[in-house]
Amino acid sequence: MPVTGSTVALIPIVMGLHLLGWVRLPMPRGVTGFRGRGVLGAYASGLLLSLVIGPCGTPGLAAILSYAAYRGSVLFAALLLFLYGLGNGVPLVLAGTASGRITAWLSRFGWRLWMERAAGVLMVGVGFFLLWQAR
Repeated sequence: MPVTGSTVALIPIVMGLHLLGWVRLPMPRGVTGFRGRGVLGAYASGLLLSLVIGPCGTPGLAAILSYAAYRGSVLFAALLLFLYGLGNGVPLVLAGTASGRITAWLSRFGWRLWMERAAGVLMVGVGFFLLWQAR
């Protein structure tokens, strides 16, 4: 069965409804209770992230590798790949380290619920936009 645009559009709608509190999505025990720390936790997080970033980052990585091969310099290729890694990694590290503090800050001022609701409305809106585009 092929995946259609309408099917893909349902994902942000359901996720948005979950954020709004209108639909409860059951989470597996392993997801809610996972508190990986240390080397194993870092490895598991990186492995899961690679499943998401891999398909999205491959075209950019292929372009970088193609250009590096065209230039024929191993040092230049290493520099490009290092900068690519920084471009992928630094925002993730910053977001990961700041997310706990931002969540605590939003909760302290009572804004967390409002932010979840706003994100839910935006996700439902994106889903309906995708449905409109799929017709």
